[in-house]
Amino acid sequence: MTSVSDQVALLVDTYVRSAWKRPDSEITDTPTWFQVRTPSAKFNSLNCVRRTLCDAEVLTPRIDALIADHAARGAHFRWTAEGAA
Repeated sequence: MTSVSDQVALLVDTYVRSAWKRPDSEITDTPTWFQVRTPSAKFNSLNCVRRTLCDAEVLTPRIDALIADHAARGAHFRWTAEGAA
């Protein structure tokens, strides 16, 4: 049986997939990373990171790249990630 926190995480991820999406949205969903990136959107609800379960040596360059990508597009993003490096 899954824990309550696992069930809540699944519910939130399902909501993110259905509600925060446009035709050009790119969803990255791996065991260690969940991200929605929407090139046409400048606001944070369509540009978010939800799961980061990476080691610090992997996470730090990804964070730097994410910040640079959104800054170059003039877009905001939301970081509501669970997990820790």
